[in-house]
Amino acid sequence: MNFSAKIRIGILLVIGLPTLLGVGLIVANQLNTHSLVDDYKVVQPVDIDNSATIAPSGDSFKFLHVELDGDLLIIEVSYRGGLTQHDFVLIGTGEFMESFPIQTALVLSHDSNGDLGEALITKELLFDLKPLKEAFFGVYSFFSPEGISLQINLEGYGELIYNLSRY
Repeated sequence: MNFSAKIRIGILLVIGLPTLLGVGLIVANQLNTHSLVDDYKVVQPVDIDNSATIAPSGDSFKFLHVELDGDLLIIEVSYRGGLTQHDFVLIGTGEFMESFPIQTALVLSHDSNGDLGEALITKELLFDLKPLKEAFFGVYSFFSPEGISLQINLEGYGELIYNLSRY
């Protein structure tokens, strides 16, 4: 191979290869049904709304796994979609049922934003329960700050025991 052919091949590799890789990445990103933003874990606060009603949420989804880690509620869900961003909000009324343990109800609301996609999506949702804790101690300020349990009745899932402390 002569020198001029080597130069042409070198130029093709220097210019052509990055261009091909760039086009490949753009095409791969277009085929990806999730945005890169979806890969980051966002912790949302529970929405305590005194005017809210606890009723089944709008669009369908399935609970796969639910766990409490301190003040963090971790919920893994699956749903159909893949074409638009889906919004999930955890809502409570701030009302408590006096029993042992004291109980409250929460509902996970799902808005698919009209997504008609058929892909089965699995997503982990993270919710900060500190607003619920603040509402609890706003009503039950006479309780000692340690060793209090609150039963959360999560609509469509079941019961969870949330161990509260003020700190």
